[in-house]
Amino acid sequence: MKQGPNPNHKIQRIFNLTLFTVLAFMIGSVIILSLVPPVSRDALTHHLAVPKIWIQNGGFCEIPHNIFSYYPMNLDLLYIIPLYFGNDSVPKLIHFSFSLLTAYLIFSYLKQKTELLYGLMGVVLFLSLPIIIKLSITVYVDLGLIYFSFASLILVLKWKDAGFPPGTLVMAAVCCGFALGTKYNGMISFFLLTCLVPVIYLRSNRSKPEKSKIGKKGSASQLRAGGYGIVFMAVALVVFSPWLVKNYMLTDNPVYPLFDEYFRSHEKSVELLPDDGNTPIESIPEKKHVLSNHFILRKLIYGETPLQTALIPIRIFFEGKDDSPKYFDGRLNPFLLILPMFLFLRRKRISRDIKEEILIIAAFSAFYILFVYFYQDMRIRWIGPAIPGLVILSILGLKNLVGYLQYKWFKGFDQFGTIVTAFLFFLVLTINLHYLVLQFGVVRPIAYLSGKIDRAQYIAQYRKDFPVTQHANKHLPEDAVILGIFMGNRSYYIDNKIVFNDNLLYDLLKQTDDHFQIAKKLKSEGVTHLLIWNELFSKQTTERLNQMQSDEMEKFFQQFTLKLYSKNGYSLYACKNI
Repeated sequence: MKQGPNPNHKIQRIFNLTLFTVLAFMIGSVIILSLVPPVSRDALTHHLAVPKIWIQNGGFCEIPHNIFSYYPMNLDLLYIIPLYFGNDSVPKLIHFSFSLLTAYLIFSYLKQKTELLYGLMGVVLFLSLPIIIKLSITVYVDLGLIYFSFASLILVLKWKDAGFPPGTLVMAAVCCGFALGTKYNGMISFFLLTCLVPVIYLRSNRSKPEKSKIGKKGSASQLRAGGYGIVFMAVALVVFSPWLVKNYMLTDNPVYPLFDEYFRSHEKSVELLPDDGNTPIESIPEKKHVLSNHFILRKLIYGETPLQTALIPIRIFFEGKDDSPKYFDGRLNPFLLILPMFLFLRRKRISRDIKEEILIIAAFSAFYILFVYFYQDMRIRWIGPAIPGLVILSILGLKNLVGYLQYKWFKGFDQFGTIVTAFLFFLVLTINLHYLVLQFGVVRPIAYLSGKIDRAQYIAQYRKDFPVTQHANKHLPEDAVILGIFMGNRSYYIDNKIVFNDNLLYDLLKQTDDHFQIAKKLKSEGVTHLLIWNELFSKQTTERLNQMQSDEMEKFFQQFTLKLYSKNGYSLYACKNI
């Protein structure tokens, strides 16, 4: 007797089609949200600003007033290509492409270990995460770091499965080297993977009876494990080495500005050095000893209790909020923490190989989060390389949960697994899709793309200093040199040369108590104009200077500057000749 179509197969096809539809909606939404002019801080200070200066210079040049120009810049080099042709939206799409590449790795892994359905779920879950959406529509480099770190981890797992071929290990190390060259946070991936390589080799050999004997074979295995670790480390460092060599030649510190106190002295006079509050603490020696413990900083600034601070690795899954350092400047999904816990159900039914890989992926993700937690004040995007592993563990945990429920209470009901999987997955997805829809209200792309507002009007909505910088671009001579004060190092939309130092005027007054010395110093540095955020400048002048020094500051502006333009609380001054 001919059997009819399997109802469960039909349900699965509907589920797959729905996942493809959601995936298309997300990709289309991210593209639309990316087609507006860049306004994010890091894009304007670093990821677009530095490539723009290199283009203007006709090639690489040192930018000592921009500390971010010493960071690794693998992805920023890619951004040069569209910038050269005058397009600054394509860099967002380049950045987004790395989230698609990471999603493909997740899909391939889950499809191989389970089936097509779970691979698609992994793709949709990863791409829809709030932090991934936020990064995908912004000119950052974190998605590149996530991809190269995760690719390296996946290749290490393949190296194990294939019987430890050297070529696969070298490919993994190359990917790790690219991660290092993308962002300094790649050092965490480098350290963890370098430690994992020999451990994985030793664990695999110990599981074989003929290799478990103590003696020459055991010693040989340990030596070979150490050798594999050294090979991985060496290849990764070779790939990373161009950035190390560049920084060493320029600053005597290959990883400048990190660990700078170990490489060189800091006996510097007052000069045009960056210090705008956005500069990493570790690159400002006079501040480091004050704020060296970010746990104390959170207590002082946010009033957190020790228990709240201790729970940060858990809180990041529940309390994330965009643009709020207190709440980790980004959002995850609570189910990334909850679903992996269901892997403890029916552990005996999980194969030994999968258990071992789950353990490796979980260890990498957990230790990455803990490294960030102990080393610096937590930001969600800084734990990015841990996210693909959490997605894989979440999907496997969901599969295990549904399998447990069906085994326990719904034997013989084949459709149960697919129906419950779909229900639970879309419950998880609701949080992510709600965030994606909200981004249209935050980014507001429709008014710009429809031509309702022009480029300048769009940028001015998010950057109040833009009208003043536009005025400077139109009216200042090409050889003008601007000193930016409390401008947040945002130089991308400024065509003239600009240097940033929020403290220069204050430091000079404290040293000399003479307004004439300010004018003399600026002239000796070639500064012709000042660009100032008035509110913060006035506040800092009141707090940091005594009455006599404040009077001298006022005399300096009266006698040696001329206000050219002011709007939205920002002012452009010309320095008079002395």
